[in-house]
Amino acid sequence: MPICFSYDDLSRATENFSSKIGKGGFGSVFKDLAVKKLEGIDQGLKEFRAEVRTIGCIHHVHLVKLKGFCAEGAHRLLVYEFMGKGSLDKWICKNSEASKILDWNTRFNIALGTAKGLAYLHEECEVKIVHCDIKPENVLLDDNFVAKVSDFGLAKLMSREESRVYTILRGTRGYLAPEWIRNNPISEKSDVYSYGLMLLEIIGGRKNYDPGESSEKAHFPSYACKMLEEGKPEEILDSRLEFDQNDGRIVDAIKVALWCVQDKMYLRPPMT
Repeated sequence: MPICFSYDDLSRATENFSSKIGKGGFGSVFKDLAVKKLEGIDQGLKEFRAEVRTIGCIHHVHLVKLKGFCAEGAHRLLVYEFMGKGSLDKWICKNSEASKILDWNTRFNIALGTAKGLAYLHEECEVKIVHCDIKPENVLLDDNFVAKVSDFGLAKLMSREESRVYTILRGTRGYLAPEWIRNNPISEKSDVYSYGLMLLEIIGGRKNYDPGESSEKAHFPSYACKMLEEGKPEEILDSRLEFDQNDGRIVDAIKVALWCVQDKMYLRPPMT
């Protein structure tokens, strides 16, 4: 079981929650310690502790480790290991303030590491865990740029017997699979769709929808599909990177990304 902290302990450690460094689908994150203050979670103490116990047993090199929690009165907080390089979104977009451009090797390893973390959640845990909010902001990087999936602490838990399940709308606009929009049941393949969109952003160094681009390039998945069909993968890769025609990983990554973002759930590959 992760450590149980008092609310006063975490309040002091985060200077009374004054230094917010991020906000996710379920709450805010504060610096010094990676403390997530959950908001909008209507969950009893018993249910919250049960989920913390489940997540606390999960250990993988590509998942951010849950160190502790607080369940005091109405307060629900999660304490994660701190990741020195922050979230992936700060490193791949062209208008980011990152100190350097991530090279292709680093990007490929980040994509692979993220996939390994998700595959573990989907297929190797005692309960199947659907993350429900895969996006660059929820992939954190340590000091060596090793990727770790974060923010899965209150994702959707499914039994191994369940293939699909109905749940309230979660996730982030721009990364949601079509079944979310249509109020259909979701599965781990919903994470696969979101992963495919994120992978395209890693490859292209841009958002999947950019109204500042020409009409042909504004919707990146459509443009990437067209360029791949025309045999121009170099047009998809971030223009700041050098395109090596002998590096088959570039085309492979593009193909995997487009495989993941198919409309029909059953056509998408499993995360493994």
